[in-house]
Amino acid sequence: MSLLFESIKIIDGVIQNLDYHQRRVDRSLLQVSESSKPWILKDIIVPSQSMQGINKCRFTYNCQYSEYVIEPYHPRIIERLHMVEANSLDYSLKWKDRSQIENLIKNVNEHEEVVIVKNGLVTDASYANLAFFDSKHWYTPHTPLLPGTKRQKLIDDKLLLPAVITPDDMPRYYKVSLINAMLELGEVEIAIENVYR
Repeated sequence: MSLLFESIKIIDGVIQNLDYHQRRVDRSLLQVSESSKPWILKDIIVPSQSMQGINKCRFTYNCQYSEYVIEPYHPRIIERLHMVEANSLDYSLKWKDRSQIENLIKNVNEHEEVVIVKNGLVTDASYANLAFFDSKHWYTPHTPLLPGTKRQKLIDDKLLLPAVITPDDMPRYYKVSLINAMLELGEVEIAIENVYR
């Protein structure tokens, strides 16, 4: 069976947003198998007490197998976003095989990223959900390719509002933030004039 994975943030040895990751692991396993072995992340992932700074845990699993690695995290520097159309792309589960997405980014430069447009709607970047700021509120596409754990926490905390967002809506916003389990809202921001169609 194909492998799934979770990217989990660890700060000074403390796992972040573990409940959200656990829920997605449980949901994913139910979707791929009715008789899967439950993985209890808090019992499996044990960071070192001496761990310092921000680290990334990559938990790889399927119904019968799991493993994890932890390594220091260094965010990418992103300066520009390019919209790409991918109407047939399906990434509703966090599969380890990301070849379809990798095909979309093979021609972008080091400090660039893509905004994936599916059926006329803005969805995600290749490795992050998106949040758009209109000078008052942050909005996220209501149709992400993959509903992220950080995205869901921000929605639950009323810091992010789901909305229908199309490429034509870009002038309504001032900037866009990449968000994922490793990236906080506002940590990586791109001015809207640097989002290209």
